Amino acid sequence: MLFRITTLLSAVILSVVLCASSARAETYSFDSDREGWTFYGNGEGEYRPGIGADAPGSLYLSCNAGESSTVYRKLDVPPGKYLVTARIRTLDVQENRYGPLWIFYQASPKIEYASKDVSGTNAWSTIRFTIDNQKKGITFWFRLRAAGMIWIDDFTIEAYQGETAAFEMKSANLPASKVNPPGQGVRCPDCMRWHDAEARYCPVCGYENTATRSDAVASVGDERILLGFESADASTEGGTLRMTGYSTKDSTQGDQSAVVPVNRFINVDVKKLQATNWDGYDYIALDIHNPTSGNHKLSLALGDIHGSGYWNELNHYSMLAPGWNRLKFHINRYVGERGSVKVKRYLDLKHIQKAWFYIEQKDKGESGDFLVDNIRLLKAPKLSPFPSAMLFDFVKSKTHVQRGFIGVDSRVAYSPDVGFGFKDHKTWRTHDSVYADTLHRDGLFMLKGTFAVDLPNGKYVVQLVPNGLGYWNEHFWTERRVSVEGNVLLDEEREDVESYLKDHLRFENVTPTPDDNPFDLYLKKIFKPYTAEVTVSDGQLTIDFEGTESGICLNSLIIYPAEERAKASEFLASLDAVLKDEFSTLSRDITQKEPSGTELLGQSDHDRGYYSALIGSDEQLRFNQILPSVGDSVSLKGGRGERPVQALMVHNLGEDALLTVTSSSLRNTTGKALAPEAEWIRYGVQQYQSHTMNHEIYELAPRFFKPVGEKGITVRRGESVLLWYQVPVTPSIRSGQYDGELTLAMHGKETRYPISLQVMDHVLPKADIAVGFFGLNPVSFGYFKLSEKTATEQAYRLKALEALADRGFTSWTGLPGGTWKTSKKFVSLEADETDWIMKKARELGFEHKVFSYAGWRVIDLDKHGPIAGMSQEKYRTKTAEVLKEHMEDENWLPVVMDLSDEATGYSQKVDRDLKRARMVEKYYPFLRRGGYSQPLKADEKGADLNLLMTDISLSSQTEEYAVLLKTKGIRWGLYNQAAKLFTNGRYAFGVGMYRAAKKGMDHQLGWSLTGSQNYPYYDLDGREFDAMMVFPRSDGGLDYALKFEWATQGMEDYRLLLLLEQLVRQGGPKAAEAAEWLVKVQAEPLDSGRSVGWLKSTLSLTRKAGGKDTSIPGPGSGAEEYARFRDKVYGYITALSR
Repeated sequence: MLFRITTLLSAVILSVVLCASSARAETYSFDSDREGWTFYGNGEGEYRPGIGADAPGSLYLSCNAGESSTVYRKLDVPPGKYLVTARIRTLDVQENRYGPLWIFYQASPKIEYASKDVSGTNAWSTIRFTIDNQKKGITFWFRLRAAGMIWIDDFTIEAYQGETAAFEMKSANLPASKVNPPGQGVRCPDCMRWHDAEARYCPVCGYENTATRSDAVASVGDERILLGFESADASTEGGTLRMTGYSTKDSTQGDQSAVVPVNRFINVDVKKLQATNWDGYDYIALDIHNPTSGNHKLSLALGDIHGSGYWNELNHYSMLAPGWNRLKFHINRYVGERGSVKVKRYLDLKHIQKAWFYIEQKDKGESGDFLVDNIRLLKAPKLSPFPSAMLFDFVKSKTHVQRGFIGVDSRVAYSPDVGFGFKDHKTWRTHDSVYADTLHRDGLFMLKGTFAVDLPNGKYVVQLVPNGLGYWNEHFWTERRVSVEGNVLLDEEREDVESYLKDHLRFENVTPTPDDNPFDLYLKKIFKPYTAEVTVSDGQLTIDFEGTESGICLNSLIIYPAEERAKASEFLASLDAVLKDEFSTLSRDITQKEPSGTELLGQSDHDRGYYSALIGSDEQLRFNQILPSVGDSVSLKGGRGERPVQALMVHNLGEDALLTVTSSSLRNTTGKALAPEAEWIRYGVQQYQSHTMNHEIYELAPRFFKPVGEKGITVRRGESVLLWYQVPVTPSIRSGQYDGELTLAMHGKETRYPISLQVMDHVLPKADIAVGFFGLNPVSFGYFKLSEKTATEQAYRLKALEALADRGFTSWTGLPGGTWKTSKKFVSLEADETDWIMKKARELGFEHKVFSYAGWRVIDLDKHGPIAGMSQEKYRTKTAEVLKEHMEDENWLPVVMDLSDEATGYSQKVDRDLKRARMVEKYYPFLRRGGYSQPLKADEKGADLNLLMTDISLSSQTEEYAVLLKTKGIRWGLYNQAAKLFTNGRYAFGVGMYRAAKKGMDHQLGWSLTGSQNYPYYDLDGREFDAMMVFPRSDGGLDYALKFEWATQGMEDYRLLLLLEQLVRQGGPKAAEAAEWLVKVQAEPLDSGRSVGWLKSTLSLTRKAGGKDTSIPGPGSGAEEYARFRDKVYGYITALSR
């Protein structure tokens, strides 16, 4: 009996203990760390040990306008009723339409919100509410969705038996943080308040007051040599760099340099050098000598953590031009690469662990030693001190504030404790263009508000930069106004499309020269300050602003006493030098200044004052390049639909002079004359062009063509100009030979070239696949709201479409869009612009499919719940029915719905895109499903997405994958096969495309017909290089890129091969020989730069066909090889046409 009672008592005690255990409170004090809570979002989130409610330590969230930052934790609690309490504190949390601070949880299948309405500035307060948990575990979130800061401390959740309590927030009545008056102590760079200099943490926000950057800069010299490669340094430098020896032939400092290998990682052993602390410096610099005549890629990487991976290191890319390259790279920048950041942190410059560089030499045809010298650390140039000035840098993020300036982001509300800030402001978006100097790269796009600065009464000069560079496109405003102390500083309206185009095409007539710098030529114009002198009489200077989207980008602000103009002039000159130096480091000019080919000049050229030559049309002639002539007469040949061309060059040996180029009429033996047209004679316009997406290197070279015109063009002394003489053979021109004369005149001397044009009997057939480019809008209007923009857009769009049709291209991407009109019983589609472009395309002869990429967001594929008051099923069914009927009624071309863009690459959206593909397959099967990807193995992520496409575009292809797609009935094509600005796309759009088509390809898209960011005539100002093929003119016309002409030549090659196929099928004395030659063309491996693995049978086919045929071009072929190719094709066509 005693045993039974004891056992029962033990069970009761155990039950009580278990109940108590399951009902225990979970408390997170955050006194030592974040205790398992997780941060995410594009705002800032971290644990701050220096600030808390009752004791130091709290969770911290901070956002700028447009950002979101979240901290969450999964709580392991059983079902039941719970009371949640926590301490929170807010600083300058701004209101927005979504709710600034979300406090929410999931205690059932549904997410519930305790509050969304906390805003403003609140001292430490206690929040309290109850939760009815219906499942095991609760997930709890704090999310800041507005500009401002919040702190979270002492979070507790405990079992609760009382009444249900709604969210409430009451002051915790804790002592306020100590804040010094402005100017006393040090300013916190995060919350902008002042505190005692000896305090480790800011008492307001908890930001750690570590040794300031200025202290580190002051403690080191202007330069620190890491490796000098001198004899005296051999004992300390030995074994610290991968090298093959020393060279005494050439160096940039001292008597010798290091010889380094190519195509190898060259590590600098910073530990052995005892050089792991780089704090206080801004750049790593090194000099590299390239012994070849070509450019070679250089990669450089720095790391502070071993094995951290690419995105956790700082990576730079450059190009080594011939001769010495004096290189300088930023070390105070987010890890990753310029323009692409995945880990938001700087290198710890006090603990550098690794540094390496890599010289890539693909072409081993030229020999010589690559030399490296003078590897060193450098400081940036210093600003002239100006203590009486107020210097503000408006930024998206405090991570890149101009040294010497106060960084102001969208969180900074006016407070007397700060001495400046925003009042009643509304931010459109925060902005970081990336591709300008630190002061100007980012800013705040404002819709309205006031920026106030506390100042002693007196007269001041105010310099405000209210413009941003943009990232993709950022200048669509219609009106904007800025006043300082009531005085109008800026008052502008765009009343029509012409005023928009005047700004958008502002650099249309700017032609850089070798003596120019992009910083002076473009950026200083974009960032020109607006200046006013004002009087402050109430202790505060105010700047009021109001404008439409993208109109006002607060960029930088300088305020100084009017009596200090002399000091201001000195400071502004030093600021200009600092910014220009930084830009020249970020974007390095590799244009070769020394002339080449001077040995070709003869006395007769000097007597004439210029040199001229006929050159290959594949030449992208540089401004100082002199090339040998390939003949003495212009000989053109082609059938109808072709555009035969002869390229020429003229090099001016005298003073700046006017060059005129005229063509006589071309006459045949019967006297029939072809009158010359302005477009027959064009010249290449020099532009800065990036070699890489990130604009780290650029070069001056011809980019597009303009007509020379009757008045001619001015050629500077020592400058070479590229000329194109091109006669399109239209259907109305009769076959036969036409003769004439081309005359060049400069310095009063003429040079004449005989012209012969042989018009052949054939007509180029249409391409049998969809081939074209991304984009169809030469001018981007974006948010620009004036009604007449539609007509202007259509006019430019039609010009681009006509240019494609005229050159034989058969497709494009980007449809204008449409609008759904919905009610509970009725759905209709308005797509007038798409209807219009489809009609025009049909009229111009387009028949192939077109692609939705970069436009046509008619169908939202990312909504999975009710839409427009209808269930998902009903909405999808009705819109599908209406869209299908509309497309049939309006005779649309087949549409490929591009629903995925490199999902396994930069976008990382495989799961989202799978849902999209299945939705289109289920509801919109009449649309073709398209996307941009690469061949993927069955076990690779994204492989199933590829196979859900009906029309997939690939960056590369293999034989195996082509077979797989064929068995699945999936049409495939290639894209971006010659995307870079200095890549000649003739092969990619010609022989290479023909080979791929014979192996199953049914479309090809090039980057890009209209792909410019921001200003079309300035390449260094956007996320990517301006890869467009057509350049919009302010008169409504288009000029055409050299790359577009190269691609057109490729299209002609492709269509000539199709014509030859047709003639071979008809038979004839040369049919068998021509067929054998076509087998050789088809059997060559497809090599578009990245494609690999094509046809194991290729080599055997080539051997059977007789080995390498020099009349068949390859990816790197030039004008001479293509001349042999055309001669071969024309010979067969002539023989088979008789």
